[in-house]
Amino acid sequence: MENRIQELRRLNKMKLDELAKKLNVNIRTIQRYETGERIPSPEKLILLSEIFNCSIDYIYKRTDFLGDFQKNSSINVDSTTKTIFLDRVRLLMIQKEITKEYLSKKTNIDNNDISKYITGDEFPSIENLKKIVMELGTSIDYLVGINDDYIINEIQDKWIEIKIGNKVQKIPIQKIKDFLN
Repeated sequence: MENRIQELRRLNKMKLDELAKKLNVNIRTIQRYETGERIPSPEKLILLSEIFNCSIDYIYKRTDFLGDFQKNSSINVDSTTKTIFLDRVRLLMIQKEITKEYLSKKTNIDNNDISKYITGDEFPSIENLKKIVMELGTSIDYLVGINDDYIINEIQDKWIEIKIGNKVQKIPIQKIKDFLN
């Protein structure tokens, strides 16, 4: 990620203090982002992608395709990230007993779009990703596989044990199968 933020800032003819003001951080923080001493929070990454009109994958150097990124368009992510996202969203929905309809209603995202997201047909826009993260009570980092705060401890014959922070949650395998069907 280092130098990519600097590259984008320079490409957009933006000074350090201008970017700092837009992100509501000090100039030293921007310098640390640019040298790799510090990694922007998920919220700051979203802002950076909106400011520079690029994907988070581009900022992370997962792709060299700058492309024409639109805030409300789908994000292009690699298959590994998409698989991690699908697995983790489904798991959290099961754990929290949230249906597609409920998630749609609480996030004001069309039910058909929610269906596309949890079947892997489409990846959510930045705006919709933020809404999903807020409703599921997690982070973008977790949903896209940057960190593993939510960890599956072990699979048994009848249930899966999930560690969420310091809390352990057991989910019946049949419940997972019913949800996926």
